Amino acid sequence: MLASIHTIAGSVLMRKALKWKNLNTKDDLAFDCEFIYNHLDNYLNESLSQIIHKKYKTKDICNYLSNLYGIKESLDTYPWKIPCNLTNEEQKIFLHDLDFYILLSGVLIKSRNLLKGYLPDYKTPSSTKLLPLFSSNPKKVKQTIHLLNESSWRSLVENYFMQNNYLSLLNDFEKMNEYIHVEHIIYKAYKKLEEAFNTLPATIIHENILQYNLKDAYQLICRIADSIDETDLWNEYRQIITEVIILGVASKPFFELYIHLFQQQHQTSKGSIQSEIIFIKNQIKRAKQFNRDMAIKSNKNLVQLNNILLQLKEMTIINSQNQILEWNHNPKEFVKKLHQMISNGYLTLKGNSDIKPILDM
Repeated sequence: MLASIHTIAGSVLMRKALKWKNLNTKDDLAFDCEFIYNHLDNYLNESLSQIIHKKYKTKDICNYLSNLYGIKESLDTYPWKIPCNLTNEEQKIFLHDLDFYILLSGVLIKSRNLLKGYLPDYKTPSSTKLLPLFSSNPKKVKQTIHLLNESSWRSLVENYFMQNNYLSLLNDFEKMNEYIHVEHIIYKAYKKLEEAFNTLPATIIHENILQYNLKDAYQLICRIADSIDETDLWNEYRQIITEVIILGVASKPFFELYIHLFQQQHQTSKGSIQSEIIFIKNQIKRAKQFNRDMAIKSNKNLVQLNNILLQLKEMTIINSQNQILEWNHNPKEFVKKLHQMISNGYLTLKGNSDIKPILDM
């Protein structure tokens, strides 16, 4: 059956490339979606029974489903666009192909529901990847799908789409476009996050990680939108900017924006450089964990965070050099305290040029 499904998918891809126009309709409807679904449904049920009784290795079912997912992925190379101006025959073929495409999604969704707990998360496609991928207007897509006959696989896909937590969160996140004005200082960071979250996760484990990040980012943007007139939103801004960096979608301007905003914060409210260094170190730990969990080969996020850390450390040195110590008490006590600080390593003297200002006093 798997070989037949590959053949059918190849024909669908060819017709999709032609946008279902000027087709030879003689053999285009030779496959029966109901028969294919029933066959795959029986396979899944039998596989579950075999796994439970330890007569079947999860590796085998994993490979089978991976192959099936590969077929669906090939049909996803370009998102499906509802074609216009088709003849009645061409429309009939398009709907039949669309039904087959949705069938594949339905089978993969059922496999995830049925075999959950038996298949490893790092190998199982994410829920968003199992859903059909369209580029047409959602309303038009819905209207077209309703032209299809009622089926088990269509019901599975529609229910799964409505219950998808990731897509629901993403939809809420995108609605924040209404509240974050294009001239807002954090607007570009918000759009970068939107871009990152719209790159749908590949596996369940990736989806769980990104869903956690998406939820946090949404709450931060909500706080910024609710406090749009407040002047001190540094804590929200820095978390949004570092979130963009950790996700690996930041460019040099985000590094510059972070430093610029911190310098403003430091000058107006004397924000602590040391506490900022601790914050960035924690973000570096997060980035390392993110890279491990997502199996990311690039360390772009770590490079950018380390650059921020280096800049903050340089600011610490500059601020230390510019500090003036004023002493209005006994000079002997000052020398005694100074000697203790040198002995304990709090101060270091490199030579006569360091001692001279003290002696001149």
